[in-house]
Amino acid sequence: MHLCIDARIFSPKFTGIGRYTHELVKQFLVLKPDWKFTLFLATEQYDVFLSEIKKNPLYANINIQLLEANEKMYSVQEQTIFLKKLNKIHADIFWFPHFNVPYFFNKKFVVTVHDLTLSKFPGKKMNSFFHRFIYFKILRHALKKSKHILTVSQNTKDDIITDENIDAKKITIAHNAVGEEFFEYKEKLQSEIEITEKSKYFLYTGQHREHKNVITLVKAFHLFLKNNKNYRLVLTGKPNPLYPDVINYIKNNNLEKNIILAGLVPERELLQLYKNAKCYIFPSLYEGFGIPPLEAMAMNTPVIASNSSCIPEICENAAIYFNPNDINMLAEKMQELVKNKWLEEKLIESGKIQVKKYNWKKSAIIILKKFEELL
Repeated sequence: MHLCIDARIFSPKFTGIGRYTHELVKQFLVLKPDWKFTLFLATEQYDVFLSEIKKNPLYANINIQLLEANEKMYSVQEQTIFLKKLNKIHADIFWFPHFNVPYFFNKKFVVTVHDLTLSKFPGKKMNSFFHRFIYFKILRHALKKSKHILTVSQNTKDDIITDENIDAKKITIAHNAVGEEFFEYKEKLQSEIEITEKSKYFLYTGQHREHKNVITLVKAFHLFLKNNKNYRLVLTGKPNPLYPDVINYIKNNNLEKNIILAGLVPERELLQLYKNAKCYIFPSLYEGFGIPPLEAMAMNTPVIASNSSCIPEICENAAIYFNPNDINMLAEKMQELVKNKWLEEKLIESGKIQVKKYNWKKSAIIILKKFEELL
């Protein structure tokens, strides 16, 4: 089998499509040492992965070809230059871990569709008629022309079936998982972010976009503060200037001392923030999978999560749920957790069990089996 992979989004960092691709490629190489692999990588990750291959003895005898591809998603170059590069490869199957498949690419391919976020929440950056037209054109080409579709949750599978009229038999679920570093992390050093008392803060990690619903979390925490003056809320992730509502609310209500905008933090720092938090809160309106709650569970941190989209499917009984449109309900759940030690302990134990249901090897085996069936 010769498998060609579009790994232009490829990264060992914690979350996102880059991490998804990186984790699965590592599993593929170990599980199928007799296969031939061709990877298209952006220059930066080309150098990083080439070094990783040379250092790891498990990859010593793997037949792998790394090629550079710096053509950006949704660009003219993707539709022309990258298309030419793909057509030069004579692989049995091509795998695109994102639905950005060049429109005129006609060889046998499998695509992963993680979610339909841009269909449901266009955002403010690329919401013009032209951008929407291009997005749906590319998405629907990938869905219709692919030999098979991979996705990461039943919720996203249902969305694809309902919203895009795709046959359920054409879609296979292979879940995301948590990186090994979350289970291996044993350090107990204090975070560099100044927290006056251990476990006296709630944590959110991720982007600041409309569907992430961070403003609801901030407003709920403001209510919670009225009876819990010694708590803080830590928000990681780069603030998005297109969505200034969070920063404006914090400033207008003089919450700068209570709500910490940590920005992008180093991975080791993020692990420590997870470890020391009283609770992780996931207020999202829509997700394809939702890895952060599982990361918190791996660090023995309780989770309060939105009851929308795939989140109850992935977290099951290992989280407290709230309506993401109900600020008062979230504030009440936060109060409930800090006042009930037994509930905190129950969530920690449930989380330990839940996070172990997902692993990259299991998902890689499901995907590789599907590749073989398509030959």
